[in-house]
Amino acid sequence: MSNLVTTVGLQEMAQLAGAVAGGLTMTHLEVGTGALTPAAGTTALVTASSPRVATTNTESGGVLTLEGFFTNSQVNGTLTEWALYSALTAGTLLACGTFTPSVVKTASDTLTVTITVTLTAG
Repeated sequence: MSNLVTTVGLQEMAQLAGAVAGGLTMTHLEVGTGALTPAAGTTALVTASSPRVATTNTESGGVLTLEGFFTNSQVNGTLTEWALYSALTAGTLLACGTFTPSVVKTASDTLTVTITVTLTAG
């Protein structure tokens, strides 16, 4: 999996850490079927599959774990890309990546996507 926190995502994390007004949190997950090349300036998935889902977020030892759950009727197809956003609709893309290998999801499957963001000192 290739993934990164975007430039905007880093700025928002810094605002949250400094209790600066306006800091956005990673609250929603979107997946897609496009050929994303994650980059610092990424603002959207190449081919997003609706809907976005709310994430369940936990933190332990500097590792943020975000999980999103898709029902059997949501986002079926060959999934290749993911993104974390600050809102259910519109919102700001804060982190993104690719599934390697891709994930094939059908109407007989549910899917939980787990993303970890590790913060390290140094």
